[in-house]
Amino acid sequence: MLPTLGGGGTERTFLNLAEGLCEAGYQVDIVLKKKIGDYIQQVPEGITLVDLNAPRMGAALPGLVRYLRNFRPRALLTGLDLPNIVAVMANIIAGRKTKIIISVRSVVSQYRRSFLPHRSLEKALMGMILPLADEIVAVSQQAARDFADYLQISSSRIRVIYNPTITPALLEKAQQPVNHPWFEAGQPPLIMSAGRLSPVKGFSTLIKAFAHVHQRLPARLMILGEGEQRQELEALIAHLGLQAEVSLPGFQQNPYAFMKHAAVFALSSLHDASPNVLIEAMACGCSIVTTNSPGGSAELINYGEFGHVVPVGDEFLLAQAIIEVIAGDTRKPAPEWLAQFEYQRVIRQYLELL
Repeated sequence: MLPTLGGGGTERTFLNLAEGLCEAGYQVDIVLKKKIGDYIQQVPEGITLVDLNAPRMGAALPGLVRYLRNFRPRALLTGLDLPNIVAVMANIIAGRKTKIIISVRSVVSQYRRSFLPHRSLEKALMGMILPLADEIVAVSQQAARDFADYLQISSSRIRVIYNPTITPALLEKAQQPVNHPWFEAGQPPLIMSAGRLSPVKGFSTLIKAFAHVHQRLPARLMILGEGEQRQELEALIAHLGLQAEVSLPGFQQNPYAFMKHAAVFALSSLHDASPNVLIEAMACGCSIVTTNSPGGSAELINYGEFGHVVPVGDEFLLAQAIIEVIAGDTRKPAPEWLAQFEYQRVIRQYLELL
């Protein structure tokens, strides 16, 4: 269950999970608060979309209760904080016939501090309701520790399973050509990033860092994604005089081909539980620079062994790390490191849990 199938990392992960469970022979439904989002057209064949048609997540509670009572699924996997709460509550009301598995896909303490600083009641509600779930899964070790500390529950209740990010489809799409002049032979090295254009992704810091890089060597920056900060970021690009060197082409159905041909993938997030884009970029052969933000970013590259780690918000050190990668300090991951993010391996872990 998710609110929608918008073009985010959680939604992409749930599509991968649904496809893997379907391939294993199980009947799979994807239950949505509302049937909208960039990924609606990518739902694999054989999977049923259930539209609760609710205006907000809290209002989806009665519809989810009806779904659980009528269809009685063996298990329900949810992602994101409010759907987790709604799922546990709905199952209690429906008679607790379904195994509820909630997944921790954000750095809860940071998210609450950033967006809901006065919601102590909601924290208490989370602390009372979420431990009633049958299983709790976190997408990184750091996200698990943060969740346990925030809600004052035992870390033994939380199982860490990384996202099933590296799929055969990803590797196949990475080989497709990119019809863009910046990817032609002889062009300057391309620094890229991807994610929702929102403050939490720190793209303003990345753009400022790129300005320092551009002063030192010829390069270009491309940020894939869409979001509410577009106009602000475009204004910053214009203010720095970088319109010819920085591109914001929006959401792309196949970002992997872009990653395959980029010199550096730079993640500038303020916090991120387990950013799929880092794993995707590594799988596509792209070298990594990431902030040491609360969550799993540094964890995914083994704290600097398979990429560069810089402090959050430091445009100068971010620029320096990017320059070092372009100069040859690439730090590519070992195959056995990437194996823990492979689709089939993670699907087996979820099948065991379900």
